[in-house]
Amino acid sequence: MTTVNVLVMLHGITLSSTALDHAREYEGFWEALQRVQPKLREALEPVQIEWGHEPPNAELKDLRDDQKIMRAEGFIDARTRYDEVRRDPSPFHHPLETKPAFGPGLLTGALSRLVLRPYVLTPFKQRVMVHGFSDALYYSSPDGERAVRRVVYGQVLERLEPYRNDTVRLHVASHSLGVTVAFDFLFGLFETFKETPGFIRDHRDDPAMAAAVERYTFWREKRKAGDLLLGSKASAGGQLPLLMMRTQRVVDLLAANQLLDAGVIGIRPGDPPKWKIFYDPDDALGFPTRRLFHEQAAIQEYEVETGWFPVRAHTEYWRNRRVQREIAQLIVQNLG
Repeated sequence: MTTVNVLVMLHGITLSSTALDHAREYEGFWEALQRVQPKLREALEPVQIEWGHEPPNAELKDLRDDQKIMRAEGFIDARTRYDEVRRDPSPFHHPLETKPAFGPGLLTGALSRLVLRPYVLTPFKQRVMVHGFSDALYYSSPDGERAVRRVVYGQVLERLEPYRNDTVRLHVASHSLGVTVAFDFLFGLFETFKETPGFIRDHRDDPAMAAAVERYTFWREKRKAGDLLLGSKASAGGQLPLLMMRTQRVVDLLAANQLLDAGVIGIRPGDPPKWKIFYDPDDALGFPTRRLFHEQAAIQEYEVETGWFPVRAHTEYWRNRRVQREIAQLIVQNLG
């Protein structure tokens, strides 16, 4: 039986308000990994996943459920943006302002209006929260979770089809919300609880999802037989610590100050480094994660500098040379 190494690249929150795809970002990242470690070119099968954003030149009627996120966020942005609200002539909008004539209040009020509001608060609220974190809110809802998983899991499982008779070592490089989606995908494959994974439970009665459910079940059985292995996992700028609050079982563990077990995604005690986590302290959407799991050498975490502005800090991980170098090294060390 042949062993195949497959690299899944999974983007996350899309801060852009215009239609796009991530092909250039993926290809640049993949080329960078090969420059650092040339042997990866022949050793890996790369898989590029697209989800949650509108493709170029699409019409609303042709969009999947998950692709409608961008238009919904754009509409919210247009209706809640501060400068547009202030220009609204509606008699139902009532600006109530108190302008101190003297003292420190005058200075702080001017600072807020002239600097913080237009250059910090408003861009942060509209770009990071409306066009960013609302993606995570969508995925936290039952409807959004099902829609995203249908698309992401379906693409990965389809790309794994040629390797049914092989041993597959799965490598995952994920960014932003993709960190959580990737964790959930691996959790459903590698956890050893008795309960049925949510993806199978949600879609087993849907004829349109029959092939994906069969494939996911198949790879779970391959994992039990030792023919599906976690090669490596790289996470950059993720919100996994926040999104752990979606599950009561995990909330109960955290409330009792208990650490989590990385075995649920295929990391075993005594493993060499298999999971590298990257975060920038200036990234408003990226969080350190390692200390929520039991201490072990298999999980390594890196503080990096990707940009001083919160938006740029969140989008530049895969173009950061240190991140590229560490991920390439991680994959090479786990090719088997």
